[in-house]
Amino acid sequence: MANPHDYPLWSLREDATLRRQMTQALRRYDVSISLAEGFIGWPGAGMDAAAFDMDLMVQLGARRLNFLSVAPDRGRAFDQ
Repeated sequence: MANPHDYPLWSLREDATLRRQMTQALRRYDVSISLAEGFIGWPGAGMDAAAFDMDLMVQLGARRLNFLSVAPDRGRAFDQ
C-alpha cells in the first residue's frame, strides 16, 4: 500500500468513532455519498461476505451501491 507521506492508517470498518465522526462531518458540510463502489462477489462467496461494508455505506448515507459479481453462475449471482 502506497503511503509516501507516512499518514496514520485508518479503517472505517474497525473504528466506530471514526464512522460517527465521518457521519457528523458529512451532515455538517451537507455532503452526501451518491455511489459507493468496490464491492465484489467472488465465486463461492455469498452476499453476506460484503454485508458489513454495504451496511456501513448505507449508514454513511450512500444512496446507491455498485456490486460486481465475478461468479460464473449467473443464476446464483442473481439469487444472492
